[in-house]
Amino acid sequence: MKKLLLLGLAIILFIACQNQPQRYFSESAEIASFKTSLEQYKNGEWDTWSAHFADTTKFHVNSNKGISLEEFKNGQHGITSNFSSYGFLEKGSFAEMVIDKDDETWVNYWATWQGTLKANDKKINIPVHITCRYIDGKVVDFYNYWDSAPLTTALAEIEAAKEAAAAVEEEEKEE
Repeated sequence: MKKLLLLGLAIILFIACQNQPQRYFSESAEIASFKTSLEQYKNGEWDTWSAHFADTTKFHVNSNKGISLEEFKNGQHGITSNFSSYGFLEKGSFAEMVIDKDDETWVNYWATWQGTLKANDKKINIPVHITCRYIDGKVVDFYNYWDSAPLTTALAEIEAAKEAAAAVEEEEKEE
């Protein structure tokens, strides 16, 4: 009797689990689109990269305040102009798609962004988390969280080196 009861509970549990909609995905059209946008970002293909976003997309970069696509692109140009190469490392990266309790579709991405500075060939590694909400195949909300300290420190070191070189040059002129 006890075995029959356990078998019955197992069957009920199995059937109940089968009726749940899938909420987590490791492959989807949205993940493929997201990964394509990363390649376009890396290659500086800003026009094709921009096509992944709705006209009303709000970009949140380490902030709750949203900015427009153009503001985000301008900020990226400002940062990436300091690098001879940049992009996301494949090793250790992870992407998933989630359909949340409100039936919203989100792609979450964790990776390391790596760039090589033009000024001194120094490599900078920055852990990054990006999460994007999709509607009809387009990103409508973009959240990007990253540690800005390595970049800020490296750029400050470059600026300090320039100032030191200028001071030495100025001293040599005075002699």
